[in-house]
This record gives sequence, structure tokens and C-alpha cells, in this order.
Amino acid sequence: MLKADMHMHSREDQKDIVDYTAKELIDHLASLNFNVMALTFHDQSFKSEEAEKYAKSKGIIIIPGIERRIEGVDILIYNVPHEKVIGMKTLDDLKKIKSRTSLIITPHPFFGIASIGKKLEKYIDVIDGIEHSSYYSKLINRNKQAVKIAKKFNKPLVGNSDAHYLYQIGSNYTLIDAEKTIDSVIKAIKENKIKLETNPIPMSKFIKIFVNLIFLAPFKELKRKF
Repeated sequence: MLKADMHMHSREDQKDIVDYTAKELIDHLASLNFNVMALTFHDQSFKSEEAEKYAKSKGIIIIPGIERRIEGVDILIYNVPHEKVIGMKTLDDLKKIKSRTSLIITPHPFFGIASIGKKLEKYIDVIDGIEHSSYYSKLINRNKQAVKIAKKFNKPLVGNSDAHYLYQIGSNYTLIDAEKTIDSVIKAIKENKIKLETNPIPMSKFIKIFVNLIFLAPFKELKRKF
């Protein structure tokens, strides 16, 4: 089984303020025995032979991906050429990029801003998997509706961190029954040959992430501009 986290950001993401580089992220994932990762930057494909080679030296493969915002909704799209993803204007365009080798996952589907929410069932046939977010505690868990819909439509429930901070990684991930290749990983997820490994985070960390993303990140962005 391959240990995977397929929703992460790093400093190279032009739309997010992240303190660590892709290489530092790879080092951290290797220390946690991950085998599969994806750098899913906002509306930006990140293709780096150097990063891929370095990840391979650490026993990790990188699945090419992008977090595309369409009609105000974030969609995780993997293994599709950048120009096709960026050319999408509506959620109906997801049908045009769906193929045997592509992978489409809805991130944080019921978390409010930029989430697909009630539209999930409308587009369920074009969606390959539903994300189970790492951002939940014993008291607050917005994954519950995603779990219900995944069961209802027999869709894979994919555990990701959506990491903007390294401490977000490790509590919520996916075990994939596949060979360590891009095609094999995508095929296994589509066939639901995966297992969600997840634990709620402490309320202290829940609050810390909220404060960092909602208050500190915009401040850092403002500081960077000036």
C-alpha cells in the first residue's frame, strides 16, 4: 500500500503565502514515510524536473495536479495538460477533460468558501473522488456530509491535508493499493482500491490553523506586496 497526500501547497504557489519550499515539503513527507504526493497550486501547474528527481530519490512520486477555481468552486484536477485545465470556464467543462488517465476530486466539499457544496450531487458522475479534509476536530467536523455522499454514490473518499503548514500533514491521508506509477495510482483511486486513514486534530491545532489561514496569511500577502 502506498501512503499518499494529494492536496498540498508550497512556496512556489503564486497565490498562497507558504513558508516552506517544495524540496522542504518532500523532505518532510519522506520523514513520515509517504510514497505519493501532489503539488496542487491555485490555477497554476508546477512542473519541475528537479523536484521530481529529488522526490524520486526519497522514494516519492509526484502526481501532476492543479487546484482550479471554476465558477467560484475549487476542483482538484490531476494528470491533465495545463492549457486544458486553464481553458475551463464552467463546471460543465469537467466533462471535456475527463478521461481514463485523468483524475477529478472535489476538495473540502462542504467547507463554505470555494466548496462545491450542494452542487456535488449534480456533478457526481464526472467526479472521480471526494476529499476527506484533515481540518476537523472531535467537536467540529464538516466532513460528515462528504462521507454520506461518498457512501451513497460509492465514490472514493480521499484523505488529503490541503497543507499550507507542515504541521497539517500526517493526521489524514490515503493508503492506495497500487504500483508506484502515476497511471497505477490514478487507476486505483478510481476503482476505490484505497483506504482512508484519519484522526481528528486537537482543538488547539484547529484554532491555530484557522488563525494562520484567515488572519496571518492575508497579512503576509499584504506585506509581500509592499
